[in-house]
Amino acid sequence: MERSSSPPLPTLAEPDAVTLLQHWQATGTLPPQLPDAPDAPDAPDVWAACFLDLKYRLLRALEVSDTATSTQIGALAWAIAQATEAPFCVAQAHWCEGLITRTSSYRRALEHFDHALRYYADQPMRRDLASLHLNRATCLSTLGEQAAAAEALQFALDYLPHDPTYAPQLATLYINAAYVAWRSGAYPQMYSYAVAAEQHAQAVQNHDSHYLALINQALALMLQGDYPTAERALMQAAHLTAQHCGAYQQAHVALSQARLAIYQGALVQALHLLESARQGFTAADDMIDVAITGLEQASLYATLQMPHEAIHAAQAAAAGCVAEGLWAEALEADLHVIRNTLETGQLRLARTTLAQAQQLAAQPAATTLHRALLTAYTAHPALQRTPDERDVALARADAALAQLIQCGAIEEQLHAGIIAADLAAQLGHSDAVGRYTALLEVARTHNLPSHTQHCLIRLAQVQRGVAARTALQDAAALARQLRQAMPVEELKARYLVGHTHLYGQLIGHYRKARQPHAAYATLLEAKGGVWSDLAAAPIAPAPDQAWLHARTDVTLWQEEMQLAPTADARAYAEQRLQQALTTLRTYTRQRDLPPMPTVAHVQAALPTHTVGVEYLVHAGRISACVVTATTLQWYDLGKVSRVIELLGRLRLLRLPLQQAADTALAEQRALAQATEFDHLLQQLGVILLDPLDLPPSATTLVLAPDGVLFDVAWAALPVQARYLGERYALLLAPSLVVAALPAPPLATAPAVVLGYAGDPPLAHVAEEVALVADALAAAAIYPATPADVFAVQAPRMLHLAAHAHPNATTPLLSAIQLHGGSLLLADAFRLELPGTSSVVLSACETGITPERGGVLLALAGAFLSAGAHAVLASLWQVNDSTTLHWMRAYYAAIAQGQPIAQATQAAQHHLRELGYLHPYFWAAFQPVVRVLPVAG
Repeated sequence: MERSSSPPLPTLAEPDAVTLLQHWQATGTLPPQLPDAPDAPDAPDVWAACFLDLKYRLLRALEVSDTATSTQIGALAWAIAQATEAPFCVAQAHWCEGLITRTSSYRRALEHFDHALRYYADQPMRRDLASLHLNRATCLSTLGEQAAAAEALQFALDYLPHDPTYAPQLATLYINAAYVAWRSGAYPQMYSYAVAAEQHAQAVQNHDSHYLALINQALALMLQGDYPTAERALMQAAHLTAQHCGAYQQAHVALSQARLAIYQGALVQALHLLESARQGFTAADDMIDVAITGLEQASLYATLQMPHEAIHAAQAAAAGCVAEGLWAEALEADLHVIRNTLETGQLRLARTTLAQAQQLAAQPAATTLHRALLTAYTAHPALQRTPDERDVALARADAALAQLIQCGAIEEQLHAGIIAADLAAQLGHSDAVGRYTALLEVARTHNLPSHTQHCLIRLAQVQRGVAARTALQDAAALARQLRQAMPVEELKARYLVGHTHLYGQLIGHYRKARQPHAAYATLLEAKGGVWSDLAAAPIAPAPDQAWLHARTDVTLWQEEMQLAPTADARAYAEQRLQQALTTLRTYTRQRDLPPMPTVAHVQAALPTHTVGVEYLVHAGRISACVVTATTLQWYDLGKVSRVIELLGRLRLLRLPLQQAADTALAEQRALAQATEFDHLLQQLGVILLDPLDLPPSATTLVLAPDGVLFDVAWAALPVQARYLGERYALLLAPSLVVAALPAPPLATAPAVVLGYAGDPPLAHVAEEVALVADALAAAAIYPATPADVFAVQAPRMLHLAAHAHPNATTPLLSAIQLHGGSLLLADAFRLELPGTSSVVLSACETGITPERGGVLLALAGAFLSAGAHAVLASLWQVNDSTTLHWMRAYYAAIAQGQPIAQATQAAQHHLRELGYLHPYFWAAFQPVVRVLPVAG
């Protein structure tokens, strides 16, 4: 068979974009003969239609993120320019390159457009000149050269709308005009341009221009506070892109919808939308929009009371913007960092970032809005040391506020206005109340719940009596609404902890007004609201493949971070890890929320001879409320700093015991420090227990610690010449509200025992698994894998023996080490354990609470959230050998039908009888419960 011959090379009589592009894509070369392109003024006409078609195809490729086609068109344009050596073709190649480069660097794109402009400056082709100025205007505006951008835009507007041949592209003209108006802070003008863009896009049925016009309308409306109309525009854009466009366009809509969701308080929805947008931009290799999405994530994390994540996201966005030459966006990212560091008291980082931001503000790209906001932040009260400095700062803040009002940016006005009002309040100015009241009205008018809440809290600080209490009540009601709208455990927990200051102030007002029951009802809401929400069984969602994919990515990118050979590789791995975490934390478990129990419900639910103690840490002090079936009494216990100091000293004393090579050496070291250790525990008891008037008839004590108090080894505190764990059957609870919550019936499926020795190997885990399985007549799996844990469905009891590694800053990554992988805290939230009477986490530090989020974000809390009635968890790195003895005694008591509190007492007593008198050996494990009473 003869080989077929190659197709003949085309010969062009006139330039033909289709033929040129097809030949270039197939061969990477130009046809052998090209039409001449002489330099006569009318000569470009033979090439004008060709390049107009090529640029149209280039724009289409860029719109749909077709990188291959856009790169080929750019290369073809340069090849034509080189082959013809015609100035017109060279100018067109620069024009094409400017369009391509604009997705990565506006500065380089402007350089290419300016190269093309040099040619057109001497030519009579006004249409092309106007179109080129339009492209320059968007670059100039992004780079902060607003006067030059306005001049270039006006040139385009003076000519192009009157050119009949430009009619199909008028929508693009007005979209670009809207962009320049946005960068200039002219939001009403931006909206007008966007409306015109929509009209022209509809006339020619250009879907890409249509959705962009709608997004621009929505953004202009959002900036002016008209959220309902903005929402309608975005809904229309979402429908349009779903019907006629691709993933990249849908990502742009999702980003705008996320901005609106943040304004309106739909925070979990915003997280979903932002992650969707980030994925779309990443797939399109659009790093500019990836960085801008990071800015929105930073804003959202701050609203969710997740300052660590907010600062991290903003810093990453700033680095990305700097890398792309986006100085204005880099400044905006720095402003996010400054805002969060000031609000969390990280003044050193705030000052460092302020210095960086001031350098960026000196760039021409900086907008009036961002410069004014930066001025307001430099006036923040935390940065002023004297009244004179505050006076000067107040004048700066008011000047910045006036500029922001002129810009029409509502959210930024509120940020600056609160700073100015705070300064006025600190200086004792009589207009402080009026300032806060005016800001509150703006926030309410524009339906901004988070800002409304801030204004109410600030207003309460400068008012007294009923007025202050009413403001705090309104703020607490908003907090309840926002929390209940969050279907994700982690976000609920962090949000509640972030509002401790609000609830603490309201409790203080109630107590001052001698309303102890109202104060306690507020404390129940503050600490128990999330557990009340979790009392309802989740409405099972459909299998979430995105979650499973993200879970795989977490493992992959954690490993990549550890193995990364360079700082850049590590930064990339960390970025991918954060993306995966965003997906994990937005995993939705919708619930039908039950009503919050009242104080009377809690008191009625307390078993006979049971007394509850609910602690609160607020404003550097500790309060406690002792609750029985018939009484309620508040106590002030002094400064929390003393407790923190004592816990720190105890932690230092435990270190050599935890690091001992064997149990014998640990015992020697324990003996040497026993007196000092006991003395420190006694001092803790004096602070936390001695002032309390506990009923002498009580036999069970339910403690609901707060914050750092969860780190206290309560059973080892001395009381009445005995240990607290000897005097009472002792239980810990996230809040006493759990006593009044409905609980699923006890599970009847067989108990399950899982274990893995890990690395370094735990010598006694296999033996522990065997003895527990024997005591419970249970199935034993050793070595256990994460899949084995997920295979468990509501057993009567669950025992898990392994290494554990808490993560204080990113609690979703706290892990229990198993064979072939780790069980993350994020995984534990997905377990199904309704009615499981107890989960024993025989591992190190499974009861340790993270920096923010409370006990729900400890490993123990995640298992409680999954439905377990009680979790036995550890406070420190436990000794493997003595843990085996502890568990043997504990399960012997369980086998005899003892409830978990009495079984814990028995195990602690047994260890002391064996001669392990130091609390390090016997007091690490304590039961945390969500159901009272808890039987074995």
